[in-house]
Amino acid sequence: MNDSSCVLTSAELDTFAGAIFDLGQSNTDRSPREIVARALFDLTHAERLASYRWDAKTGKYHKPLLINLNPQHSQHYIDVLQHDDPITPMMRNQRTATRIQDVVPLQDFERLAFYNEFLRPDEMYHGVNVFLRTGSDVLCDFRLFRGPKSPAFSRRDLLMIDSMSRYLVKTMELEQSNEGALDILTARERELAKLVARGCTDADIQRILGISFSTVRTHMARCFEKLGCANRSELAAFISHRHRH
Repeated sequence: MNDSSCVLTSAELDTFAGAIFDLGQSNTDRSPREIVARALFDLTHAERLASYRWDAKTGKYHKPLLINLNPQHSQHYIDVLQHDDPITPMMRNQRTATRIQDVVPLQDFERLAFYNEFLRPDEMYHGVNVFLRTGSDVLCDFRLFRGPKSPAFSRRDLLMIDSMSRYLVKTMELEQSNEGALDILTARERELAKLVARGCTDADIQRILGISFSTVRTHMARCFEKLGCANRSELAAFISHRHRH
């Protein structure tokens, strides 16, 4: 964000930097998407937030992440409304964070059944959508809203959303790369690697998998070699990072 009007306050800088730091950690209970969702919610002073992963195979949004919204809201969207949503397809064509009012004039937006029946009851009026992509593939989205009595999102808000989103895309691309890397392990090696990530000792693994100690060590060495890990700690970190969603 190089616009002088978009200089962060000290508190905002702490929030932004803290989220970037957390994205690089493999030992956090929060997923990268959760980390960024909370940061965006706080930085933009949004009042509601919904985020979905995109499943290219089924052509559907799923795995909702919500802030200040009832889970029934997203379940109704997933089960019933996502194919009757006139707004999201238009917003998805945008390559950066975009205000709904810049794509659908407010007077038209207010007449939509989708707004009156779905968004309005939760006071979701001023909205911003951003779709995170790697290449042409959509990874996930963030949909931030404020109520009708609050101000519309500003250009400054859009720039913060885009800046933070770029870090999440890099993290998710790394996770996808890690996921592909696991394909080089055999089924038994993957089982062993996941047990290592859970903190199991060699004796635990021997008992759980019903294999000899020497076989445990052989599988472990092959995991190290294939994944480029120097020791158990690196293997555990690799697997833990890959399984954050």
